[in-house]
Amino acid sequence: YLNPQFDIVTYLSYNNKENISKKYLEDFTNKYIIAFEKKSNLSIDKEEFYYYLKLNINYFFIIRLMGLLVIHNKMPMPHIEAVLKNWIKLYEIINISR
Repeated sequence: YLNPQFDIVTYLSYNNKENISKKYLEDFTNKYIIAFEKKSNLSIDKEEFYYYLKLNINYFFIIRLMGLLVIHNKMPMPHIEAVLKNWIKLYEIINISR
């Protein structure tokens, strides 16, 4: 969606079935960066990429999860709890390790 960091946060929050760890996040992000660099022929600064990843973790909560939580009050969405747990884990990893 033209925002690689937001795509990573969204994918990991919604689709991750295993326990998210710092290593898993770093491996996933590094693979993403390598694939992006190959496709675009651009070089990506990893520290800058992680800076924007951190911003997008916060943005994801404000935009996506807050909206889903409001809707969840009116219409139960069983997946919201898993998404929230994955997001919290991502938030903890990125804010503690960086």
